[in-house]
Parts: sequence; C-alpha cells; structure tokens
Amino acid sequence: MFVPAHLAIWSKFPVWYHLTFLLTIIPSVLAGALLPQRQAGS
Repeated sequence: MFVPAHLAIWSKFPVWYHLTFLLTIIPSVLAGALLPQRQAGS
C-alpha cells in the first residue's frame, strides 16, 4: 500500500534508497507467508 506514496517521493531520495525499499518488499512478504499462522483465541 505504500508503493504509490513511495513513488510520489521518488525525487526526494537517492535511487539506491528506492531500490533497497522496493526490492525487499517481495522477500519480506514471502518470509511472512512462511510464518506459522496463529489460531484464533490462542
């Protein structure tokens, strides 16, 4: 959800900052998907 806002501030930060942010999104989501899910009421 932050990607559109991130693109809006593209000119305010160096390219390496944006690439680091954008390239870590997918591995972070995949790592979160591998975490065990919590049961309701636990």
